Amino acid sequence: MTQNGVSLIRNNRLSGSAFFLLGCALLIAKFGVDRIVASVGFGREWTPINYLLPIDSYNLFSLQAREQRFVLTMLAVAVPFALIGLVATSRRLRDAGLSQSLLPLFFIPIVNLLFFAAISAVPGVASNRRTTEGSYRPTAAEVLDELERESDEDIAASRAASAPDVPPRSVGTLGYASHARTRPPSRFWSAWLPEDASTSGFRAALVPVPICVGTVLLVATVFRAYGWGIFVALPFCCGFITSVLHGYSKPRSFGQCLSASTLSLLMSAVACILFAIEGIGCLIMASPIMFFFMFIGTCLGHAIQTRPSRPRGVPNALWAVLIVLPLMLGLDSRFKSPPEVFAVTTSIEVNAPPAVVWRHVVSFPDLAPPTDWVFRSGIAYPVRARIDGTGVGALRRCEFSTGTFVEPIRIWDEPRLLAFDVTSNPPAMQEWSPYNIRPPHVENFLLSHGGQFKLTALPNGRTLLEGTTWYEHRLYPETYWRWWSDAIIHRIHLRVLQHVAGLSEADEAAPIATIIAHP
Repeated sequence: MTQNGVSLIRNNRLSGSAFFLLGCALLIAKFGVDRIVASVGFGREWTPINYLLPIDSYNLFSLQAREQRFVLTMLAVAVPFALIGLVATSRRLRDAGLSQSLLPLFFIPIVNLLFFAAISAVPGVASNRRTTEGSYRPTAAEVLDELERESDEDIAASRAASAPDVPPRSVGTLGYASHARTRPPSRFWSAWLPEDASTSGFRAALVPVPICVGTVLLVATVFRAYGWGIFVALPFCCGFITSVLHGYSKPRSFGQCLSASTLSLLMSAVACILFAIEGIGCLIMASPIMFFFMFIGTCLGHAIQTRPSRPRGVPNALWAVLIVLPLMLGLDSRFKSPPEVFAVTTSIEVNAPPAVVWRHVVSFPDLAPPTDWVFRSGIAYPVRARIDGTGVGALRRCEFSTGTFVEPIRIWDEPRLLAFDVTSNPPAMQEWSPYNIRPPHVENFLLSHGGQFKLTALPNGRTLLEGTTWYEHRLYPETYWRWWSDAIIHRIHLRVLQHVAGLSEADEAAPIATIIAHP
């Protein structure tokens, strides 16, 4: 144990350097154990990327028995390491003067890496309390100890004094203040971030804007990977940086930090639109997940800016998260997990027999202009369908507002099943923007692999019409973006199925109307 506050473990505390070294040691040890278990026990490859880029669409119950055993075994092996990590994180939080309520961040993928980096860089309260004037409030026991020590010193001094008129030493200044060696706060940040809450909040919100805009531009032009880095790490950093800076000159309430972080994220979105990097449609869809992780970053930033020794922890914590952010972007680009293929099925009942419905499934004339707000926001929507030839090998073309799906027929089972592949996909949307832009995510990020129409005869001459699309998307976290893509594809299906139903029911009603008109 050392006496300068850099001891590895003391009083159930863990210094930043010790926490970092322990984390690296645990990661190396766990990787070695996991690799042995995976290769020897299951003949599987295991790399460090398995820890850094989680597979969020994972469903244990949908796996085969061997895959389930593998996953459960790896989870069991991870339990002791997770327990050690939790204890170490708890001690690091205690040493840094941070709340134990931050412990759940340990379990959030990607966020936990930024969390570990930030708390590793924050100085410990115990090591700084005698070197930061006015930032540490001593406990009652410490005050009594100081008074008792000063009293003893006064008695000894009075006995040794030769002159009776020597004034007694005042105990007004305690010993911990006399040892203050404060590193003064940065003049630039002190001037830029005054104590006034409104001015400080606005200026703190401005700082992450160029970082966010530059990161989105980098993703769109270089990495071309819309994943954990941009949708999780970036908004987390936005909230964290804004909150920490907002409290640089004076501790702020959580509400003040959250307001500044929200303003920063909104200004970043507006800047992306003005600089023709992104459109409004994508930003609206991304806003729920980005605001959520901005909120988490704000929680950590607020905790750090309210701790003792506040100014000393700011530069270290900011640099730590800013170093980890490009790492997340690089991992997204370099190690892309294969996208999963999803299926969406929508069905309606048609008041017409399958033979009549079939004719309008194969091809159909122009649909009415859309009234659905989803399509009016720029999402691609179907306009018409036509077909060249009949039977297997015929070429069906479904025209959308942004281009044409080319669909060679794979199964022609009239009037029961029409199945086709998709060999050409148009852009998924037309972005709302003052400029004519096409960000990479609107092309080749949402791809249809194929589809089918299934017709099932029902009693009373009715038909159950089902439309299915198989697709993939290359946006991560997959689970979040699947909510959007499934909902959009359902609306596309309904637009087509309702149009087919209307045409079929009109054809079925036409002979009846003719008989009534000409009995």
